[in-house]
Amino acid sequence: MKHIVSIAAALVAGFAGGLAGTRFARSIDQDMRPVIRARSFELVDEAGQVISLWGVDQGKNVVCH
Repeated sequence: MKHIVSIAAALVAGFAGGLAGTRFARSIDQDMRPVIRARSFELVDEAGQVISLWGVDQGKNVVCH
């Protein structure tokens, strides 16, 4: 009988924890903005050298190097 009570308590606690975790995760996601905006992005290597650039030039043309 002790085993059944322990298993039932574990199942209820797991369900309650899952509900709480899901509700907490939703509140964090709603606060985050879905879009990141920037004028350019640079990808650099370990030495800090730019190895790729995404952006817009003075003529408003997309530049990818």
